[in-house]
Amino acid sequence: MKIGDKFKEKGWKQYALAACIAVLLYVVLIKLNVILAWLKFVLGLLSPVIYGMVIAYLISPLSGFIERRLLHKINKYVVRHQLANVIAMITVVILFVLLMSVLIPQVIDSISMFIGNINSYAEALRGTLDYVIMEGEKYNLDMSILDSSTSTMLNDFVTMITNNVPKIAAGSISATNNAMNLGLGLILAVYFIVYKNTIINTYHRILSTLLNEQKYKTVTSFFSECNKIMTTYVVSNIIDGIIIGIANAIFMMVTGTPYLVLISVVVGVTNLLPTFGPFIGAFIGGLILLFASPHSVIPFLVFTLALQLCDGYVIKPKLFGGALGIAGVWITLGIIVGAKLFGFLGVLLAAPVVAIISFVLEGYLGKKKAGKDIYEYVPESGTVRAKKPQEETGAVKAKKPQEESCAENGENSEN
Repeated sequence: MKIGDKFKEKGWKQYALAACIAVLLYVVLIKLNVILAWLKFVLGLLSPVIYGMVIAYLISPLSGFIERRLLHKINKYVVRHQLANVIAMITVVILFVLLMSVLIPQVIDSISMFIGNINSYAEALRGTLDYVIMEGEKYNLDMSILDSSTSTMLNDFVTMITNNVPKIAAGSISATNNAMNLGLGLILAVYFIVYKNTIINTYHRILSTLLNEQKYKTVTSFFSECNKIMTTYVVSNIIDGIIIGIANAIFMMVTGTPYLVLISVVVGVTNLLPTFGPFIGAFIGGLILLFASPHSVIPFLVFTLALQLCDGYVIKPKLFGGALGIAGVWITLGIIVGAKLFGFLGVLLAAPVVAIISFVLEGYLGKKKAGKDIYEYVPESGTVRAKKPQEETGAVKAKKPQEESCAENGENSEN
């Protein structure tokens, strides 16, 4: 009787919902491979739509920038907004055409030439190493380890490249298919951009219908902050990669280093990856030059190191402006987890996702510690001390005038 009363008090809907969730989770775990294969198939079919949404999302900041900075003298909002969209789309289409007609063919030709000349490059490198070994023996240096290890590494590398030529060709075909999907996505992005305000309005109408006012404001504020973090990171990262790729191309052109386009594209693209990307780009570029032009390896690596120092301390702080504000160790953990779960895309978006998780945790902890003592670690003494909420409130109040003056200066600079 007591069990029945308890069942009536809580309601049968909660138990039914819990049972349905348990059954659904059980089915998902049993049929996980089938579900993943189905999701892969569906994502393949929807890839042009996904590309279109991503392109529209990336074009939107450019369109907003053009509308605010270049077309601000146009009074009519509709004319100003649509004209900014048209200019942004034309700019992206021109860049896409240049990419497909100029850059990618040169990259493919460079890869084909490198694979075709790999044996001659390996022989030339062996000759250079033999000369180094002979010079070392003149000074009674034991070079046997260098001789055996480098010969083995060269043979293994040439064999790996030769055996994987069909896979590289298949990868080129796959890249061509992705380029076609990207072109379709570019067309769809036009529609997403044109109807952006309608889509946003529908999103707000649905949320305001399903949620009460407080929850609606919380949810929209959360997604607005997430959008700010993601947009700032993605756009700034793309600009940073383009700057690094162009700087690398200028250096290689001035010094006459071979495979300028291929290595510059590799350096620029890998620079998009947080933490480990620049090292991967430097390693791949150095490896290509080790075969094609061994004397260019050291200048290339030295320039790459100097460029990354300039990027880390000058370029990225200017572009990102402290938008992420998270420790490098959390980004590294995010990269590892993202790579395991989602591959390249997980690595690429690890930093903004970690920043969003940090934002959510800070908001949750801020609510939990309201009115309580806040404990903080003091590195000088290695101890933990309690800080009253009033202290933190006072610190925030003390910062407000400075923040307001900064905001006013920003507005004046915009005007």
